[in-house]
Amino acid sequence: NQYILKITGLEKIIGNFSPPDVERRIYSETLIPEIRGDVLGMLENLDKIPGQIQGNAHSFNTEKPKVDSELDKNFLKLCDYASECIALLIEGSRSFFVDKKITIEKCLEVAKVESEADKVSTELKKTIFANSKNGLATKVHLKYFVEIMDEVANLSEDVADRLIISLPVSYTHLR
Repeated sequence: NQYILKITGLEKIIGNFSPPDVERRIYSETLIPEIRGDVLGMLENLDKIPGQIQGNAHSFNTEKPKVDSELDKNFLKLCDYASECIALLIEGSRSFFVDKKITIEKCLEVAKVESEADKVSTELKKTIFANSKNGLATKVHLKYFVEIMDEVANLSEDVADRLIISLPVSYTHLR
C-alpha cells in the first residue's frame, strides 16, 4: 500500500507538467517552432507511462494475482526490462537538446530492450497456458498481468521512436 501511495504521488507531480500547459507555453513563447509538434506528441506519449505504471500498481494491489513459482523469474525479468526501457528513455530524453547522438543511441537501446521484453512476455504466456493445473480464468488473469507489465516497455519504445523522429534530419542518418 505504501508503494501505491508513492507511485500515485509521483504521478501527480508528473501531472503538474501536463502537455496542455507545456503546449501553451511552447506556442505563446514561440519556442522550438520547427519541432514543436513532434515534441508535443512525444510528451503526450511520455505522459502515458506514469499512468500505466500507476494503473499496474493498482491492479496488482487490488487483484493480487497468484503467480506460480515457475513464472517468478520471468515476471521479474519482464519488470526489469520495463524499468531498463524507462531508464534508457530518460537518458535519451535528457540528451535531446544537448547531444543528439546520445539520444539516438539510448532510443535504439530502448528498442532492443523492448524486443527482449516481448520475448519474455511471449515465453510467460506460453508457460501460463501450458500449465494444466490452472483453469482458464487463472490463465487469462495471469496473461493480463503479463500484458500490462509489457505495456510499460511498449510505451517507452513509442516515446523513443518519437524522440528519434523529432531530431533534426542531420542527426537521423545515425539510425
